[in-house]
Amino acid sequence: LAQMQKFMGAITDIGQFIATTADLESLLPEILRKINMILPTSEFGIAMYDDKSDILDYRHFVDAKGLIPNLKVVCQDNQTIGTYVIRKRATVHLNSMTDAALEPYIDNSTSQDDNIVTFRGKLDTNSMILTPIILNEKLIGLLSEQHHLPNQYQEHHCELIEHLASFIAASLPNPPPPPPLDTAPQTLEVLST
Repeated sequence: LAQMQKFMGAITDIGQFIATTADLESLLPEILRKINMILPTSEFGIAMYDDKSDILDYRHFVDAKGLIPNLKVVCQDNQTIGTYVIRKRATVHLNSMTDAALEPYIDNSTSQDDNIVTFRGKLDTNSMILTPIILNEKLIGLLSEQHHLPNQYQEHHCELIEHLASFIAASLPNPPPPPPLDTAPQTLEVLST
């Protein structure tokens, strides 16, 4: 609780920083720097989920080397930790990438490299927190924090990242659904009056 209170203000500031930016891509390195002041992070990212196409779009990811190229994963065709987070709408917190630790999340019948999304061509993550981004009960993506060293994250880090995910959910562009057509005449009448 003390650790949560200590960093909650900083998480709120990061959430507001994300919410007020018009160009998230250009600010990702700064967001990574700010998050590193709270918890150790080698890679930070926001993946967007499209439920109609069942695609998880890793479009907003950054590490110490810079922006990470965009990657799209068809959830029904791949079993990754990210697709597990999407399917279960649950946070995954791992502090080691052993076969035993990965077993609940990926299918071990194929090689690990085929199942875990990697961006640099090799698995260099040993600690991670992935949490769903949900707005009004609608799953819109996931938030990812990763580190190359094992045992970097504790339970309070998960709670902080889940809190940040709620800020991000409110700040990401989500167009409101169009009004039903049967209410259009009443709306026009009210507007004209």
